[in-house]
Amino acid sequence: CGAELHDDRGHGVSDQVGRVEPAVRTLARHLFAPHGWILLMHIAIVLCLAGFVVRRRLIWLAPLLLLASQFALLVWVYWADPLNLGYRLATSSYRVVDPLLLLAAVSIPVVGEALARALAERRQRDVTPPPAGSPTERGVR
Repeated sequence: CGAELHDDRGHGVSDQVGRVEPAVRTLARHLFAPHGWILLMHIAIVLCLAGFVVRRRLIWLAPLLLLASQFALLVWVYWADPLNLGYRLATSSYRVVDPLLLLAAVSIPVVGEALARALAERRQRDVTPPPAGSPTERGVR
């Protein structure tokens, strides 16, 4: 017990831990850079969270869960790669985030329309008077 896993070069898993933070920082910089992708990630996150707040259903968080799992997968790939991390991040990180950005871009109109409908239904429900004789009309709550 207490034995550490080693790769074929004799490096332990704990030697690789330092690779996580630079990978997370670099990938996040590419995903959330306002000059690069016109705030796609920001908009997708806000719409999903707003839909969750309005409807209180976990399904609204599905795009965020998918994005987070893909992000974690990319971090794991960079963590597990035995080659020079700085070189690998410099030459590929700006490209590997494209599928995440495309998922965010596809999610925006779908989630946005569903959120607009949910808000319209809520507004309609707030404007429509209760039917005659209902407990709400008689002041009973």
